Amino acid sequence: MRDLMAQIITPGASDEERRQTARDMREMISPKNMGRYRDVIDYIDIRHLLPSVEVPCLLCHSTGDRMQPVEQGQIFAKGLPNARLITYESNNHLMTRNDPEWPRLERDVTAFLFAHS
Repeated sequence: MRDLMAQIITPGASDEERRQTARDMREMISPKNMGRYRDVIDYIDIRHLLPSVEVPCLLCHSTGDRMQPVEQGQIFAKGLPNARLITYESNNHLMTRNDPEWPRLERDVTAFLFAHS
């Protein structure tokens, strides 16, 4: 199951990176808690809280994300009063360093942190 989740989370990763993701998941979360986590993520609706978030938010979302569709990032960006959504042409939910979009993500996050520190 962890191998399958690693393929969904990082489909563009190398075999070794996916194996590492699966190992990391094994250390971070039990199968039972993973099921609980997915239930919460899949069924929680916090849209009513978004307008009260006052801090600047950077939303980074891959257009081909199979875990959370890019439309969910767009919903958050519309609901947060001080948000910026940046999309990346990637299939990875968690972008890896070998992803062609990694340098752009790194630049965007660094610029956001510099602008808001």
